[in-house]
Amino acid sequence: MSDDQAPITGQEGEGQIESMPVEEPRRAASITLRDDDAAASRSASMEIANQSLADALRIVFRLLQVVMIALVLLFILSGLQQVNEGERGVLLTFGKASANEIEPGFVMSFPHPIGEVVKIPTGTDSIDLLDSFWPEGLDPSRADSGKHKRSLKPGDDGSLLTADHNIVHVQLTVSYHREDAGQFIRNIYTDHLAAMIRANVERATVQVVASTPIDEMLKRGRSTDQVGGQESSDIEARIRGVAQRSLDGVESGLIIDRVTLREVRPPPSTADEFNRVNEAVTAAARLREEADREREELLTSVAGSGYRPMLAMIDEYERVLDIDGQDAAEGVMAEIRKLLNGELNGQPVRVGDRSFERVRLSGEISSKISRANQYRSAVVARAQNRVEDYLSKLEEYRANPKVFLTSEWTSAMIEFLGRTTVETYRIDAGMEPLNIRLNPDPQTARDMELEFRRQEIDRSSEKQRAYRAGKAPGEK
Repeated sequence: MSDDQAPITGQEGEGQIESMPVEEPRRAASITLRDDDAAASRSASMEIANQSLADALRIVFRLLQVVMIALVLLFILSGLQQVNEGERGVLLTFGKASANEIEPGFVMSFPHPIGEVVKIPTGTDSIDLLDSFWPEGLDPSRADSGKHKRSLKPGDDGSLLTADHNIVHVQLTVSYHREDAGQFIRNIYTDHLAAMIRANVERATVQVVASTPIDEMLKRGRSTDQVGGQESSDIEARIRGVAQRSLDGVESGLIIDRVTLREVRPPPSTADEFNRVNEAVTAAARLREEADREREELLTSVAGSGYRPMLAMIDEYERVLDIDGQDAAEGVMAEIRKLLNGELNGQPVRVGDRSFERVRLSGEISSKISRANQYRSAVVARAQNRVEDYLSKLEEYRANPKVFLTSEWTSAMIEFLGRTTVETYRIDAGMEPLNIRLNPDPQTARDMELEFRRQEIDRSSEKQRAYRAGKAPGEK
């Protein structure tokens, strides 16, 4: 404050401001340490240093801003993840699934810990149950392994109890995959998945085997699993069904593709007896298959593809005949005749509740029916020819009986005398009646006998050829 400015004063009391103290005027300096030029130089240097420091701080601040922006971008981009082939992704936001069944490719989520992409493999995995129901010391690759083992030790030797109170040992393989990634994440996601599936299949195996006789266990007849679409035994399909229903009940998102019974063995001490029974059953099944195959070949060679509807029609005819009588059965017999005559070839045939597509009667029966029809036509034609010949000769007889009889007698004599078995002797008409005793030449008699037999064979062969050709014997 300069000397010409008066201090602010006021009266004491409310709303008054006290006067400010005034610094006493300083006296002039008695000693000068630096001159004015040095002070100015120092002041200029300080300004330059301050400017450099400000520029350095500004650069550092800019770099810090860039680093912070990069860190923020990296934090945001950390939510970008890739779902590989053979995997499905589940998008989690604050620990809750917000998107299921994400297809392979890149997917964006909130950064961790806000969001996360959990990848679930969709490939098929397998688990082997080799010891659960298998006794110790029994080698599955050797049929005679474990025969010395006369008893089972609970806790060490695994086994199953069948429906007929027998003991059986099995080894299984289970194939499964994760079908629904969302359900799997919500309800099952665990590091002990194999142990869980193993326990589930073991429980299903105990349940199924307990309702199955041991003979059926050892046979393991093959069939088609309607759910899995693969060939498997009925026992395997039932185990798979029980285990799958258990998994579906907790919405596990898991699908058991197949349960395979790798080994099924009776107790080692009774293996020989079961093997003999199985060998007998196998031999019987093989003989049945051979009999069925021979039956199929024989029926096919006899009637072709028409044997099936033919057998069905015969059964239907007998059924209708027993129930409704002969009149009702004639309708079925008419259909049988149509089938035998080939009228139904290439057409669908329905017998009762059974249908047969594109029936064609062929084979031996078709040939025989064809020959029979031809022979019938030939017999009728031969009879007609004989009637026409008789009527023609009747006309000739009525016209001139003497000439007709002479002609017929001459033709008969010529045919008779022309036979090789007839010996002819010529006697002079002027000789008196003689009694002649002839002793035929033995060689001639033998030749006549051979000729007679040859003619009989020829006539028989001709009849057979005529029958096959559908012609009358002697007809050309």
